[in-house]
Amino acid sequence: MRKELFFIMLPLKYALKRRLVTKVDALPIPEGSECPRYYRDEHVVGTIFFGWHIVDSETMHRRLVTSLSNEEAMLSPWGMISVPDIADRIESNWTPMEWT
Repeated sequence: MRKELFFIMLPLKYALKRRLVTKVDALPIPEGSECPRYYRDEHVVGTIFFGWHIVDSETMHRRLVTSLSNEEAMLSPWGMISVPDIADRIESNWTPMEWT
C-alpha cells in the first residue's frame, strides 16, 4: 500500500448534495491512520506574501515562518479545499513540495 501524498479537508456532505462527487464504496480506514497534527497555509495580505503559517490543529496555534524547512514543505494545506481544486491537484499529481 502506498503512503498518502497529502491530507485534505473536503466539504464532502456539500459535495455529495451538489452532486460534485459520487459515493462509490465505503472502505475501512487503514489501521494506524491518523490526521496530521501540523498543516501549513500561505500568509498573504492583499498581494503581499509574508510567509507561511504552520498550524497546530490540536491547539489552533499558528507560527509564522518566512522560509520552510524540508519537513514543513511536506505539510498538507490547512483549511477546506473545493472539489474542483482537489480534482485538479489529483489529476496533475500535485504534492505539497510543489507549493512553495
